Amino acid sequence: MHTASRLREPVALARIRKFLLTTLAAGLAGTLSELLFHREIDKYVDDTELARLEQYVFVPINLNAASDADILTIPGLGNRMLREFKEYRPYKAIEQCRREMGKYVSKEEVARLERYVTIN
Repeated sequence: MHTASRLREPVALARIRKFLLTTLAAGLAGTLSELLFHREIDKYVDDTELARLEQYVFVPINLNAASDADILTIPGLGNRMLREFKEYRPYKAIEQCRREMGKYVSKEEVARLERYVTIN
């Protein structure tokens, strides 16, 4: 990485962090698309840096509205848990999701999965 990129990185990361926190605080986590991420973050970094940053970003999905393909983007999630997530829809609260998923996986796995979903 050349010097200019290294100098830009802290500023770009701060802007990215601010954008994501603002978006999450606005309650838009479930609707933030990959295209929106690209459009906003691309203002601050080049394509190589954008590709590098993408591996660290996962915007929680709205479990009640997510498609099968969306749910399967959750790291480590397979078809069995996809069926379980869908079986209990609509979820009224995250606590209900914890309770239902806890029937199939450990508390640690429920906590891990919870990082990737939101209930709206």
